[in-house]
Amino acid sequence: MVLSIRTVADYLDIWTLVVKILDGTNRELHQSVARDLADDELGGPEFVEKTVGELRLTVAGIYQDDIKLAPAFLRAIAHPSLLPSQSIGTVGVI
Repeated sequence: MVLSIRTVADYLDIWTLVVKILDGTNRELHQSVARDLADDELGGPEFVEKTVGELRLTVAGIYQDDIKLAPAFLRAIAHPSLLPSQSIGTVGVI
């Protein structure tokens, strides 16, 4: 599945959903998120990289209204449920 990401708000919506999933109790979904973020075919690493690019623009002052992206992204990437994941080594390389 290819996501159509057009705005910083789209990134924010996705990372907010990721955090909601990771804050839940379904461990299978936690592992699915980790696998998807590490899966080249799904574009997980590219999505993370593009998010970081958007964060750079936000920090540079281009998207002042969308500063909420950074906390959502960081909460997802650093979520405790991802730490013991088998896929986190691959995600951590990004």
